[in-house]
This record gives sequence, structure tokens and C-alpha cells, in this order.
Amino acid sequence: MADTLPLVNITINIVDASGTPLPGVTCVFRSNRAATTGGIIIPTNVTAKTDNAGVAVVQLCPSSLSGGSYGVRLTAYGYDVRGVAVVPDHDCLLDEILEIAPYPSEGYVAAGISTILSSSTESKAAATTATTKAAEAGTARDEAVAAKNAAEAAALAAEGGPWSAAITATYVSDASFSVASDVASQFSTGIRVKADCGADGVRLGTVSGVAGTTVTLTMDGDGLTANLVSVQHGNDNTDSLVNHAAQHSSGGRDALTLAMLGALATNAEGLAGTESTKAITASVLAQVLGARASCKFGTFTRIASSGGTQAITGVGFQPAGVLFIGVINGTLAVSVGFHSAGASGAACCTSSTMWSATGQPVFLQAAGSYIYNSVMLDPDGFTNVWTIGGSPSGIVTVYYIAWR
Repeated sequence: MADTLPLVNITINIVDASGTPLPGVTCVFRSNRAATTGGIIIPTNVTAKTDNAGVAVVQLCPSSLSGGSYGVRLTAYGYDVRGVAVVPDHDCLLDEILEIAPYPSEGYVAAGISTILSSSTESKAAATTATTKAAEAGTARDEAVAAKNAAEAAALAAEGGPWSAAITATYVSDASFSVASDVASQFSTGIRVKADCGADGVRLGTVSGVAGTTVTLTMDGDGLTANLVSVQHGNDNTDSLVNHAAQHSSGGRDALTLAMLGALATNAEGLAGTESTKAITASVLAQVLGARASCKFGTFTRIASSGGTQAITGVGFQPAGVLFIGVINGTLAVSVGFHSAGASGAACCTSSTMWSATGQPVFLQAAGSYIYNSVMLDPDGFTNVWTIGGSPSGIVTVYYIAWR
């Protein structure tokens, strides 16, 4: 069994601009690491809601042990605030470790609360100040920079999901960088990368190749610059959330169509299981599961005065054995018996007598008359061969369980 990592307490304290606590804010923390590392369990998806005091506490794995970070999402009252938290080795407040993008997340301007965290308020104020100064400058270059920054913020919001902790990187070209040898293995083809190019802003791309410590990217837009400071990568799994949008291109993660599935198996082929290259419909799957049932419950009746054969079908398979519980309606005659390929018999009783019957899985006696059966197992059920003695009357009701 895997060991459990030591966890730290992260306290979330959320108030509005007037300092009033905000209850009911949903706080989601999602790790960018696998569920286990070296046999150690990592809490990968932790959710909490603030109480009436605006407080919630979650337990997370320190980044020094997991080697990753947590994507953070806070939602309530029309807000949707996202960020990244690198978890220290000690208990702390969320606003001490939360890094929020310099532009509000989707839904942030919706009517509701005025502040989620003090850090998000500062980020919003900084973005507003930058936009105001650009407008005042009124130059084409400032307007272009503002538009470019807004586009980068939108791209980051579209990426979604958590990123790794920042990794120091060295500029090689507009589509490549190098990292230390001990972290190069974290990059593989298909993983998303966010590059911090300092004054030149953020660049996004997808790993297209790795040679030693040099990582090559296919850039989403502008290339890397000489001001490159650090990089972050998405989940180690290339099907991560940060690569989700790109995989929705044709042939990525779109819904399957009949053309993609190819030929469909016929009902007979699906039930027989002879076509491994063909897809089956839901109705055939239901039939297959039903055909594989291990037992069948049922009931049947017989006029007590009627001898002869009675075929019971619809079981769906040839039973290996059958359990019977029989009565003559309106009497105290009861029989509990069984039949299999090797033996059959019953325990029987009336109001005053109990006995056993060998070879007859149902044996019922009332008022000095009796009716009993012998059984033959068939491909789709079984056949009763009834024998009567005296003048039995009434209706025989039998419940059965047939098994494979």
C-alpha cells in the first residue's frame, strides 16, 4: 500500500471590500502532478467552501515533495478567479502563496462581490492603471501593447488548468530554450509551455522536440526573446487540461462519429463476439450483457390434475442446475428441491408430514393425491415431465432459479 505524504494546512480567508466575510465561495485546488510519485499518494483534486466566517482550510502536498504546484480556482457570486499556488513546507494563508494573472478571470466583472482576495484587488487595480495610462498616451504603439497584453491574458484564460513551478531557462532562439539537466526530463513532445519573457510578456507554445537540455517549441504566436527568464510546463500527462483546447482540433478530442468508428457489427456478430474490428450498438451490448447473465429467476404454473410434459423456455442459456420452490395453491403442501446434471431431489411437507423425495425436484401431496416431476435440461431452459397419483386438484405454482 502506498504511503501518504505529510500535508500542510492552507487557510483561505475571503472578505469583500468592506471586510465582510464571504461564505459559500467554492475553492478548488488541482495538482499538476500524477496521483502518486514514487509510491507516495498525492491529493490531486481538493475542494472546499468558505464558512459563515469566510474561512476554509485545505490540506495540500508541499511542492518540495511533489515537485509541482496547484492550480487554484475560486468561484462565487458571478466570480471566476484563477491562479497558481506553490505550496511551502509549513502552514500558511492562501493569499501568501497565490499568484493571480494580471488580468481578471472570466466572469470577474459580473455583479456581485467587489473583492475576492486582497491580492486579486491589487491585480485588478494594476491592470486598470496600466490601461488608463495607455489610453492617456494615445499613441498607436501604446494601444497595440494594450491589445497584445489583453490577447495574451485571453490566451492564458483559454489554456486553463495548473502549471508547474517556474523553471529557470536560457534563451537559445525564438523557438527554443535550454534548462538545467536535472529538470530536462520534465519536458516531452506535446506538453504545453508558458514562457516568461520579462518586459516582452508571456509566450505560449507546445514542445515539438527535446535534445539533451535544449527544448524546441512550436509557438502559438510571437517567438521567445532574449529577455526569457523562466518557463512553466503543463501536466506531465499530455492529455492535461492545459493542452485541452489544442486537442479539440479535428481528430483530437472531438466526439466520435460513425465514420470514425467504421463498420458496425450486426446483432448476430455482436452476440457471437466474432468481429473484433467492428463496433457494436448499445442495444447489442445490452443483449450481450444479458446473454452473459449467470442466473435466471422465474415462475410457472401447472394444473395439478395434468400429467405430461411442460417446456420452460426463455432462460437464455442451458442451465447447469435449477432450484425449485413449489406449492399447491390453497393448501399446506410445499416442496423445495433441485435438479442438476448429476442428481435431483426435494424436501416436502404437508400440514402433518415431512419427507424427502429422490429424483423428483418438485413433489406435492394433498388430500391423499400427489403430483411430482422429473426434469430435463434444455439449451434455453428445461422441460418438466409431470406424474400424478390419485386425483390432485388446484393450481401448482413453482418458483425457480436456474444457473449456469
